[in-house]
Amino acid sequence: MSNANPFVTAENGTYVLTLAPDAATGEVTGKNSDGQGKLIDALQKTPLAAAVLSAGRPRKMDHIHLSRFDGTDFCRWYGRAADGFHYPIGAVMQIVKVG
Repeated sequence: MSNANPFVTAENGTYVLTLAPDAATGEVTGKNSDGQGKLIDALQKTPLAAAVLSAGRPRKMDHIHLSRFDGTDFCRWYGRAADGFHYPIGAVMQIVKVG
């Protein structure tokens, strides 16, 4: 799932994922998220995204996706459990523009 390159180039720049500060978890609590978009699709294949998913992925989840929180540069993995609800997986990550 991972490509070895941590950088993703999009139309308006180059981006990398970093682990978000602990305070970000509180900042995104209750925010809606959207998993769509070419940038998110590309970022989910980076080494950090793959490592966070691998370390935090519980069993018995399907439809796992990376979602960006509305109005922020933060994102997190979510997976659907057998009860039909989506639950967070792993740490909150931050999308950082580097160029």
